[in-house]
Amino acid sequence: KRLPGYSADDFFEIISKRYEKGSVIITTNKTFEQWGDIFTDNILASAILDRVVHYSTIIKINGPSFRAKNLKERRE
Repeated sequence: KRLPGYSADDFFEIISKRYEKGSVIITTNKTFEQWGDIFTDNILASAILDRVVHYSTIIKINGPSFRAKNLKERRE
């Protein structure tokens, strides 16, 4: 799903105001490469990512979905 242009601009503004001033936690199931598609503007997505990954710790979690596991157990 793509974000409307104004939402991407708003997100950029939030990230820019927080940049080097405080912590931000972002969770997503999208890769960084997919952010250009989500924000509809590769330049804006790149600017957001520059600020997000600078000074960041990225924790990547791979594995089966706990939601799917729990749903399966409830159905049984």
